[in-house]
Amino acid sequence: MEPNRIILVLTVLVIVTCLCWTALAKTVTGVGVHQFGVSITENQSCEIAKQKAEADAIRNAFGETVGSTDWQMCDDNNCDYSFFSWIEQQGQITGILNETRVILNNPRQCRISIVAKVEEIKLQDPNFHLNLKINNTIFKEGEHLKIHIKPSTKMYVYVFNWANGDGFYKLYDGKISDKITLPTTDKYAYVARLLDAKESKEFILVVGSKKPLHFIDTYKTETLLEILQQHRIQGALIQKINFKIIL
Repeated sequence: MEPNRIILVLTVLVIVTCLCWTALAKTVTGVGVHQFGVSITENQSCEIAKQKAEADAIRNAFGETVGSTDWQMCDDNNCDYSFFSWIEQQGQITGILNETRVILNNPRQCRISIVAKVEEIKLQDPNFHLNLKINNTIFKEGEHLKIHIKPSTKMYVYVFNWANGDGFYKLYDGKISDKITLPTTDKYAYVARLLDAKESKEFILVVGSKKPLHFIDTYKTETLLEILQQHRIQGALIQKINFKIIL
């Protein structure tokens, strides 16, 4: 091959590579706010605010996918579930270029603003997916919740329930190859409960993986979110569906 042609080919490859990387990576801003007081320290509040800011940055970079049940659970644009919106997003924070912390009063809040590099997470296997449904989106206290999972192929699944203030609690783990309804036996049930509240907004979260993963039974919210982000990057499926418990 002639030298000039080699240079031309290399130049084209460099340009194409740069264009592809630009399409997958963006520099964006994100903002997160979280209150603190007697039950949570300033540092804990700021850590949660930072995670919200990262979720906001990903949303600003690639948009947000909000399912029908998400809209049902939101009273206005300030959705209670915005903290978890990254679960439906196809992006990850690869670097924080700038971070600003401001403490606000009345009420006491930590406000974190970031400038971050965000890269798109490409779907590794389009044939590896699952469908998640529950038998209702609004339950009266004492009613039973049923979870329906249909995998596209054999996979390991891990099912968690999240409730505000309680974090994540693992309901099920196992390897499945066909549709399954949880609980798998009539000997026990997932019963909707309210503890000193008129209503509770919660969700079911399912993790699907080609290889076994290791989860403990309970997690603080921010701890499991960090773990799930890493599993997503490595190809795990993560889906959630929201529901409400009322009197």
